[in-house]
Amino acid sequence: QSLIDEAIQSVYLTRERLSVAEAYRYYKSRVIQINRGIVEGKIKPIAERSFYNRINELPPYEVAIARFGKRYADREYRSVGQQVAATKPMEFVEIDHTPVPVILIDDELDIPLGRPYLTMLYDRFSKCIVGCSINFREPSFDSVRKALLNSLLDKSWLKAKYPSIENEWPCHGKIDCLVVDNGAEFWSQSLEDSLRPLVSDIQYSQAAKPWRKSGIEKLFDQMNKGLVNALPGKTFTNPTQLQDYNPKKDAVVRVSVFLELLHKWIVDYYHMAPDSREREIPYHKWHQSKWTPSYYDGAEKEQLRVELGLLRHRTIGVAGIGLHNLRYQSAELIEYRKYCTPNNGKKLFVKTKTDPSDISYIHVYLESEKKYIKVPAVDNSGYTNGLSLFEHQRIQKVRRLNTKVLADDEALADTFLYMKKRIQEETDRFRRVKSSKPNLPKTGNTSKLAKFNDVGSEGPSSINETPVRHKSEVVFDATEHLDDDDFEDIEGY
Repeated sequence: QSLIDEAIQSVYLTRERLSVAEAYRYYKSRVIQINRGIVEGKIKPIAERSFYNRINELPPYEVAIARFGKRYADREYRSVGQQVAATKPMEFVEIDHTPVPVILIDDELDIPLGRPYLTMLYDRFSKCIVGCSINFREPSFDSVRKALLNSLLDKSWLKAKYPSIENEWPCHGKIDCLVVDNGAEFWSQSLEDSLRPLVSDIQYSQAAKPWRKSGIEKLFDQMNKGLVNALPGKTFTNPTQLQDYNPKKDAVVRVSVFLELLHKWIVDYYHMAPDSREREIPYHKWHQSKWTPSYYDGAEKEQLRVELGLLRHRTIGVAGIGLHNLRYQSAELIEYRKYCTPNNGKKLFVKTKTDPSDISYIHVYLESEKKYIKVPAVDNSGYTNGLSLFEHQRIQKVRRLNTKVLADDEALADTFLYMKKRIQEETDRFRRVKSSKPNLPKTGNTSKLAKFNDVGSEGPSSINETPVRHKSEVVFDATEHLDDDDFEDIEGY
């Protein structure tokens, strides 16, 4: 407990505002350091999730004072049930996921695909939707990554893709504080590392304080009422509401059409309609601020995509970098290993970033040069071309299942037990022989005779067996006394 408190006090509760992951890393390092001096009863470190729970149990007001100062803490907790008001766009941006309650149809096959997941980002100041992402995979780091890219980059492409949209979608730029819930995808080390240069702070909403992220929750409700409820194929949370209605049979909306309708609802309807109290219109509220967004263009845009990759730390070996059960190698990586490997015998660790939508390459951060390099997969077959990490993981899983089906577990168990039995029998037999023959020849001598007599799979199994030889050959008696020098001339035969 003292080490946990030490990590929290000296790392997390400081004005440097280091992350929870950094505090946990410090805690584990201290445990390892102290365990070096303990012979028995070594300290077992708690799991990372347990450490996060300890952080969440801290009094929020005291945490705010330690990390941000009393003035900020007083403003943050000035009254129960009231969130901090934003003073400009992108100051507080809420993010969350929701399953969209409608079954969509495949564009080409005309078959129902099920309900998609929607990840959306909501600006507290203007009440604008600043970004979103739709797919059929469960919420994950990749869902957050795609939605963030949509939020941070400009949306000048929108009208070309959806000509029916009439208005602009001006919302983008650097986020000051990202407000998230306690989903596993938001505790990801990859997300924390990616957001460090892009977001000033991350605020985790506590379960007992839903008002911290109430804007995004209301937004989902508005979307369902304003768009989804009118679509054929809508699903219901309560089965009794279905009656004679079958969402799968009544579903008619294709994926591409839903995406168009969603974007049109966001840009031409929601952004242009007054809020529930008829005080503000999101689009005009956004433009009332003098704040200018940070633009990402050219090299910065590509750098942003790299930073938002999946984080892993790996060593560089002779064969390159092993990652995702693949191997990555390049000439530049080989040169870096030549000149940057530590002289103390330690391995050369590097930070890697993977684009989950394409694993045919990774980006490796070269610490000495302060830059990322692109390293391709060693793949002569073209297997990884355009392959996503999700697809690769599913392919790997199917291969493992197929291998497991082909394996005969009972036969393998019988073979293993037979081998164990034979080894034990040999051990027992040799102990009996050794006790009856205390003066056995030296191993060095007998090894040389084994070489000479070609003991093995194609020859005899004992140096005492008389091999078939030509008349001119000399046969040694293995029972005679042998000196180490007798076979110097056949060493390495």
